[in-house]
Amino acid sequence: MVYDTVDDLITLGVSKVYRASMVDKPKVAIDFVEGDFKSYFNALEKMLESNNGGKGYIVGKQLTYADLMVFVYLNMFDQLVGPHLKGKDPYKTIPLVKKLKERVGKHPKVKEFYFERENNNKEFIA
Repeated sequence: MVYDTVDDLITLGVSKVYRASMVDKPKVAIDFVEGDFKSYFNALEKMLESNNGGKGYIVGKQLTYADLMVFVYLNMFDQLVGPHLKGKDPYKTIPLVKKLKERVGKHPKVKEFYFERENNNKEFIA
């Protein structure tokens, strides 16, 4: 369920913002955040709240593929959509989702992966 929804959000929002003209990007980004993004992440916020008051992960107490999907999606969202939101905070109404993103990002294996990826990509940046 989480995977399919995240996949849909990439198509519904991130790719639309990416393909929009520079003039249209802010409107497309804000419309997406106030529509599909808000609907999905408000529902996820409730799921997180029902799991140990939002202190755990999406399912249970351990990191799962669903958490990783949300983490990767939100990082992509922050890079591709975030700059076009004109100061709007998409996480304002979903603090538990924001904390989940931070928690997953601090996971030792996730940190290790991103550290290695950043260092390996430096060879290709001229």
